[in-house]
Parts: sequence; structure tokens; C-alpha cells
Amino acid sequence: MRPPITWPVLAIMFVLIRPAVTVAGGVIEAWGQKVIPSPSQMAGFVKVANSGDFNVALRGDGTLCAWGHNVHGECAVPTSAEPFIDVAAGYHHGLAVTASGSLVGWGRNTYGQATPPSPNTGFVAVAAGAEFSLGLKADGTIVGWGFSWSSAEFPPTPNAGWIQIAANDETCVARRADGSVRAWGEIQPNVPALNSGFVDVAAGDGFVVLLRDDGSLVHFGYNYDGLNILPDPNSGFAAVAAGDQHALGVRDDGSIVAWGSNDYGQCDVPAPNSGFVAAAAGYFYSVGLRSDGSVSGWGMDDEGQAGGPLVADAVEVSWADRVGVARHEDGSLTVWGLDVHPPVPNEGFVQVATVPFSALALRDDGTVVRLGTRYWDDSGITPAMFSPNENIVAIDAGLSHAIALRDDGSVLVMATDLSLKTVPEPNTGFTAVAAGGTLNLGLKEDGSIVAWGQNAYGQLAVPEPNQDFVGIAAGHGFGLGLKSDGTCVAWGVQLATPTMGNQGLVEIEAWGPYLAAGRRADGSLEIWGDVSGHASSFQVPEPNSGFIDVSAGYHGIVALRSSAATAVGPELPMASPLTLAASPNPFNPSVSLTVTSRESVFVSLEVLDLAGRRLAVLWRGELAAGGAHTAQWNGRSDQGRALPSGTYLLRARSPRATMVSQKITLVR
Repeated sequence: MRPPITWPVLAIMFVLIRPAVTVAGGVIEAWGQKVIPSPSQMAGFVKVANSGDFNVALRGDGTLCAWGHNVHGECAVPTSAEPFIDVAAGYHHGLAVTASGSLVGWGRNTYGQATPPSPNTGFVAVAAGAEFSLGLKADGTIVGWGFSWSSAEFPPTPNAGWIQIAANDETCVARRADGSVRAWGEIQPNVPALNSGFVDVAAGDGFVVLLRDDGSLVHFGYNYDGLNILPDPNSGFAAVAAGDQHALGVRDDGSIVAWGSNDYGQCDVPAPNSGFVAAAAGYFYSVGLRSDGSVSGWGMDDEGQAGGPLVADAVEVSWADRVGVARHEDGSLTVWGLDVHPPVPNEGFVQVATVPFSALALRDDGTVVRLGTRYWDDSGITPAMFSPNENIVAIDAGLSHAIALRDDGSVLVMATDLSLKTVPEPNTGFTAVAAGGTLNLGLKEDGSIVAWGQNAYGQLAVPEPNQDFVGIAAGHGFGLGLKSDGTCVAWGVQLATPTMGNQGLVEIEAWGPYLAAGRRADGSLEIWGDVSGHASSFQVPEPNSGFIDVSAGYHGIVALRSSAATAVGPELPMASPLTLAASPNPFNPSVSLTVTSRESVFVSLEVLDLAGRRLAVLWRGELAAGGAHTAQWNGRSDQGRALPSGTYLLRARSPRATMVSQKITLVR
């Protein structure tokens, strides 16, 4: 964590700008219990602080921004009529100093660590440990409050002459104007052998890293994975930062040197390792600020604390607990979180689905790839349970199971629970699937919904009339159905329908216990359900427009906002983004069939008889937003059999549970 800058020397602060790249597709935003702000919000910073799983940043105009873990409201930063001049982040709480010298705290407050002490005046800097806080006053004294097992909240004596403070976990360090330092809390010894000439200090978990005026570094305290082996050469450093078990040093040449524990890549500085002016180190992750104002994060990113994936061309996104996946227009994937890596080869993907610690991805050849192993391996789920792994056109994932739709309209469930695994007969005619915690849903060609699994909350009781559905979603104990008129129906756990007006929806999503999301044709979002006291953190960030995809995860919402911020107009009332055209109709001997899409989506173009049996697959492929594909059909089945005169059903469908059908007539 970069130490607070001594007040009032503000001229050495650096500006952080996270540029928004305007290309096709969308940028990722997340809110709820995990936060990734929009690129436009991540701009103009002069300081970033962290120590746990979230960051709080100070802008040059005195406003605040935060991202990462938000279970306790860590990212719900306050506003002020006067500018803020300093910030600090503990494990689950934040602190800020106003220009008049008062403090503001937020986040978890179990021990009063977010409640400013009295009198709340005269402060110039702050620091935060795990469950305690420190404030530096203009008179050079330190005030501590909250609780730590090592009494770190009690400042050392004599308590005078201090100009800089830093804290992490239960370790504190402070610097005096004469260049001497003092450390206290969970750390021994509490002073270096030569205690003079220090210009910067950083506190880690049980250790301290100091910067001398000659550009060299000093470490003392705990030794995690070689922390006491300082970088060679130990010279030319301009700033230091310390995390939970690793440290960072910024050199005069703009490069960063990282050492200590590297279990999650927190010491793997991304290329180009140049142009850095400052660094901050959190709980198994790192953040670097470049001279051009951009920010780079690396290491553990399961809460979005390293900044999340910097993508601007994603067309689909899914983020459950600890794992996120974004799909790009070219069929490649960006993955982030805990113990997941991009697939090899990273190409040809048409749909993604995530669960805690793991994810599934569907390739355009009809096979499914699993990313991550942790959760499903513990549940006895293996990739071989999708057998045969072929001819799959749609997937979804529940808490400990997964479901697949085959191109013949049948469903396969990967589960150990027989109530989830056993698909109700007849296992035919399905057009979409959805998996919840202990629930599966299947959408039939006739617009009805079939539900199976456990029924503790009535989640299997699809309300009547069970017809005219075009989309489905399943949570933990509830189901959602999207009607062709753009309205949503909910059942199971008492989950209300959208509160802002149940109309105009083109997409519905659910995953967690009581949380649902919907996207409207005009590009706006609706979030509803029981958000357990965190209602304000689930509000859609303004402007509520231009969204092209949304995913309701276990702990919040992740969405894609169009890079061009172009909302779909209300003149498109159909729930499906697809449209079909056939010419001539009736036809003989062939018909030209065109499918168009207002969104980027993978499409299967098929011909069925009126009983719903698939006769021919004319085309499968990715359609870009606004794109179209034309195929010819000569009245023959996939086996080459000439079909008799009559009426047939032309259908376009996608893995997103969207479909559209049109009747065509063959005249021999």
C-alpha cells in the first residue's frame, strides 16, 4: 500500500486515468457485493489505497471511487461538500480526510473502526489496519481507534513529531520529520539498526519496508518467501508498497520490482514494466500507476480488486463466486478470478456459464470445455459426465451441476443428484435450458416450461397459463419465465416481478438465492429481489442505458455496456433479438432464408416439421450486432430425402434462450 502523502505536500501526487477504448462490443461493469466501475469513472485519480480486497481512490477534484469487494459497503464511498485530501483502506472499511481536517469512515464497523474519534478535527492523513484505524493530526500526533489483537490501535510514545503513517493487518509504522521510524503491533523488532534518513514507509502483514534517502530499501519483520532478500541492485528506488505477504518497489526508471509470496501472480508485473510512478499492494494482488495516468492490476482478481478484465469488445459476460468469463466477438474468452486460466486453443466459443470456482464454455463445434476444477471436483462432477460431449447447442450451470441442450432438442444434465439428473419425459422438443441451485428448467417448442429437481420452495410449480414463454432463468429456489410480450413471471421463493414496470424485457437472468436481473429493449436494466439489506449497492449505475448483456451472479450483477453507448430502440418489442425472412413463400424448388440479429449472438438456423421434429440444419454461426446471414433450402432433409409438399417450420435459435419461428410452405 502506498503510504499517505505528507500534508500539505500535494505537488508530488500523480494522476491516474483508465482510458475507455471505443471498439465494437461492450465494457464490463459490476456492482452489488463485487464492484468494477465503468472506465469513465476510473479517471483523474491522485492516490489509490488498499490492504484487503478492495481499493479506494482519490481524484484530483477531491471525490472518491472504490472497486473490489463490497459485502460490507466498502465501495459505497461517501460524498462531501468539501474535497477529500487523503484516503485509506482497511480489510473491510475505508477512511477519508476532508480539506477542513475532519474524517469520514464507511464499511464494516464492528469495533468502531469506521467511526471517527472525537474531536473530529485537525486530521491531515489516515491509515487503516484490519479492524482498526489511525489518524495523523496537523500537530504531529497520532490517534488510534477500533480493535486489534496486538494493540496496534495504541500509538507509540512519545506521540509527537510524526509526518507519515501506514498500517496493514495488525502492523503499523510511522515516520518522523527527522527521518526516523517506529513500528508497533504485530512486529519485532520495532526499529531498524540505523534509524535515520527514511523518506517513505510501508506496512505489510507483520513486516515493514522502508525507503532511505539514498534510494535503497530496508525490510524487517516477518519473512514470507524471501521478503528479507531485497532486490538486487538495492538502489534507485523512489517509492515502496507492502501487501499481505509481498512487497513492491518503484524504481526511478519507472519499473516495478516485486518480491515475496507469489501464489496468485501478485509479483508478476505485466509488460511493459515501464512508466510506473507509484504502486499499491493488497491481499495477494497489486496495482501500479503509470506516468500516462493508466492503471494496471495483477494477481488475485476474484472480487474485481485488481481492476477486473480490461476489455472493450465483449459480447457476453458471466460472473459467479470467484470466477468470471467474458466472450469476445472473435470467439475468444477472457477469464479472471481464482484458479482459472484461458482455454487452449482460445477460439470458437459461442456461450459461457459460471459457477463458484469453475466455468463452462461452449465451442461452435458443439463441444463443452470446463475452466477451473475446484468446486465441481469436490462435488464429484467430472467433464466425462457430459457424454457424449458433442452436438451441444446451449449450456447453463447451477450450484453443483450443469445442463446442456443438444441439437436434436434433448437435454443432458451433469449432476450427482438424481432429481436434477433425471429429465422428465419426453426428453424432446426443448429449445432452451436453465440451471438453478437445486432446479432445472427447460423451454419447449410450444412455449411451455418444464421444471424438475427439488421443490422445497415450490420452484417446480410453473404458474398457469404455462404457455407463450420465450426465455427462462433459474435461481436458488425460484424460476423466471419471459413471455413473448416482454413481461416476466416468477415462482418459488417469494421473488417479486420487476418493480419499475414489468414490460419491454428481452433478457432475464438469475443465479443467487434471491436476486434477478432483466434487460429491456431500450438497453436499460432492472434489478429486483431480496438483496439482504444491500439494496442501494444493487442499484444500476447511471446512466441506465446502453447495456447489451447482464448476468446475475451469487453476489451481484455484472453487465456489458456498449462501448458506443447505443441503446436498442423501443421500436423492437420482440423478446428475441432475431428476425427471419423467407422468399419466395410458398416456394418451389428452393427458398431463400435470411436471419438477422440486433445483438451479437451464435445462431442455429433449422427446419422442422409441424410436430417439432428437426429435419435440416441449414447454418450455424456467429452473427454480429446488426448482421444477417442468408441460406438456401431445397426442400430436402439432412439425409437428402426430398420432403413432400406441405407447411414446415423455419426456426432460428441461440444459446441465450432466444428463438423465433416462421412457417414456410413447400409446393411440389
